[in-house]
Amino acid sequence: MRASNHIIGLVNFLTFLISIPILGGGIWLSSRANNTDCLKFLQWPLIVIGASIMVISLAGFAGACYRNTILMRFYLFVMFFVLVALLGFIIFAYAVTDKGSGRSVEPGLPGI
Repeated sequence: MRASNHIIGLVNFLTFLISIPILGGGIWLSSRANNTDCLKFLQWPLIVIGASIMVISLAGFAGACYRNTILMRFYLFVMFFVLVALLGFIIFAYAVTDKGSGRSVEPGLPGI
């Protein structure tokens, strides 16, 4: 049982370290002087994703290190919803980018 707790703790610590550049990237995008619409659109999802991954990994790390079942159940519950959301996003991205489902948009055409 100890080895599995150490492995879960190590994986969550590495995930925590990976979330730092994600969060930093979102903050860096928000501080840029030439904020275009694309940068404004990307900054808040990056900040939210980075912060949520950080909180989830800290809960898993603390739950594994201190053998706290409440934190481990929270970690399991939240990770389940993260994986379901990721699966939904993958299906959505595939449906949107599938060949034949998109159309070329050219300026000057009716309806644009």
